[in-house]
Amino acid sequence: MPLCEAYLEVTGDEVNGTSRSKDALWEAIYKLWKTKLLNKGPLRVERNASGLEKQFKRIRAGVSAFTLHYLAVKNAPTTRNLSEEDIISGAVACFCSLDVY
Repeated sequence: MPLCEAYLEVTGDEVNGTSRSKDALWEAIYKLWKTKLLNKGPLRVERNASGLEKQFKRIRAGVSAFTLHYLAVKNAPTTRNLSEEDIISGAVACFCSLDVY
């Protein structure tokens, strides 16, 4: 969560936003991420900006995959109207390869 929060805060900055170089962007994300984690206690493992970028790419890939499953369940023909909870449960099941739909 702190990594995603830091990414959103840095890229949502109206002054600098994403107009920075890739290295400067990830360095700013790294500094904010580290601050957020240090507020919760000492770091268990020291990371660098490139390590955070790799981790964020994995998170983004997982979110994209889940979104595809969510949309597939939401758009699937059903015999009743699905609630948001039903759609999310179905998407989680598909994402975890429990193909119940």
